[in-house]
Amino acid sequence: MENSWRQIRIQEKRKEVIKIKEQIIAELSHFFHERLVKDLIESYEKVLIEYKRAKWGDTLLFAGRFVENVFRILHYIRTGEVVKEIESIQDEIKLLQNESKDKLDESIRIIIPRIASSIPYTLRSKRDVAHVKFVDPSYIDATLSVTACDWILAELIRLYHTSNENKILEMINVLIRKKMPFIERHGEEIFITKRFGWKGEILLLLSEAPDGLERSEIGKVLERYYAPSTITEALQKLVEERFVVYSETTKRYYITGPGEIELENIISKFTWGENKNIQQKKKSKKMMKRKDIRQEIDKMSSG
Repeated sequence: MENSWRQIRIQEKRKEVIKIKEQIIAELSHFFHERLVKDLIESYEKVLIEYKRAKWGDTLLFAGRFVENVFRILHYIRTGEVVKEIESIQDEIKLLQNESKDKLDESIRIIIPRIASSIPYTLRSKRDVAHVKFVDPSYIDATLSVTACDWILAELIRLYHTSNENKILEMINVLIRKKMPFIERHGEEIFITKRFGWKGEILLLLSEAPDGLERSEIGKVLERYYAPSTITEALQKLVEERFVVYSETTKRYYITGPGEIELENIISKFTWGENKNIQQKKKSKKMMKRKDIRQEIDKMSSG
């Protein structure tokens, strides 16, 4: 019976996500061409998918594509024309800025273009592998881009909607909810894709559950990796540290504000160390390659 209730909750959560997506498309399609809206939402979804997978470079790539679709919508607002691509983002920004304040809201003229061009699009461009020196995109870059994409979409919905304010507020709250990497849902199961230790993994799991989780729900995910007694003791320690609270009313555990900060610190330290290891491996490969070249030159010289 317990498993059946858990599956029902997961199915309801999935339906809620699909419902929010459909509502967003419906709201924006009242004002913009349907193709533009679908392209925008599809690119936004890809940003979130790659972020969940901790693919920082791909997150930035799709954030850049999301921005391109944002500017297609801004162009449509300005001209009424549907275009497949914007030839020059900077030219479009100038044209938007030159529009009358009476004709376009300041968010459309100034704020959205500036945020879109200065955060996701610029980060994607600066991290592009086509540049002379490649710098590995970091967790901080990707997180900033996701947050910017969330805000841009939420702002478009705030400005362009037909439903009542409560419904719109619900959609915006879903959009601006904090996103976390390294946690994925496949079918009816949740998986944590990196090993952080019991503290980081419990906090990560709870961060994805604004309605809290029962002890059995936490165990279903983490007992693949930890003994039940370890999880119980870990939860007690987290409650003592005020990173997690337990409600006697709902019989659920919830992450606190300090717990969210602690989780961000854990993930930042992990990703920093991971990026550092990648750079060290690349440096070692370059040094080995140079050594092989020198040895080859020495052989040719002696021959």
